[in-house]
Amino acid sequence: MYFLVPAFIAYVAYYLLSVVKKPKLSFKAGPLQSFILDHCGIIKEKYWPTPWLFEGRLQSVFRSLWKRSLEFGYRSELLETPDGGEICLHWLDNDENSSVERAKRPTVLMLPGLTGSSKETYIVHFVKEAVNAGLRCVIFNNRGKGGATLRTPRTYNAANTEDLSLVIDHIKELYPDAPLMATGHSLGGIILTNYLAKTGEDSRLIGGMVISIAWDVFEATKSLEAPLNKVIFNRTLTNQLVDYFKQ
Repeated sequence: MYFLVPAFIAYVAYYLLSVVKKPKLSFKAGPLQSFILDHCGIIKEKYWPTPWLFEGRLQSVFRSLWKRSLEFGYRSELLETPDGGEICLHWLDNDENSSVERAKRPTVLMLPGLTGSSKETYIVHFVKEAVNAGLRCVIFNNRGKGGATLRTPRTYNAANTEDLSLVIDHIKELYPDAPLMATGHSLGGIILTNYLAKTGEDSRLIGGMVISIAWDVFEATKSLEAPLNKVIFNRTLTNQLVDYFKQ
């Protein structure tokens, strides 16, 4: 047992010296940089991840095993695509917590990851925070997800932004005076990034935020094929995709 003390000291030293750091910021100098630095003070502080769970893969595994269930009374809407596909939108209008009238209520559109839907823990907890901030939430479930039927041979991928454009236009038609923002996790973030890159200043969003995305999908694919990641992530994602097509 004598080795436990020096091992603990080494672990704490590694945590403090190598893990606890300020976020690395990449900006083009301009108004956006000044706005974020002035209004998001937390990004100037050091990030202190959970000491016993600071590694990214461990966090992903822990999230899948230890889930805190949150239930929301979503309002479902099925949206038909021009090619006959079906998209399910889950709405949370948030009349109870917002002081802004429905027509002008700020709205956030959320895009889940590869096999995700509105039921994912990272989505429902994001919804919780948005609701507390007085926002209306819309979760974009891809074709065949969230209660929608997969009615076309075409599904969804990182390069396809047509379905997202359709959803954004639909929301703006319903609430033209409501500011619309979007967030995307993982694959949803890549789709959102591609949408913003394609539309540029013509985007109907006032802002977008992407979380945990692959900046280089080819390198990300190689990483998923690494021995450990293949067991932890690749096999699970593949099985979920197989189940998705079997339904």
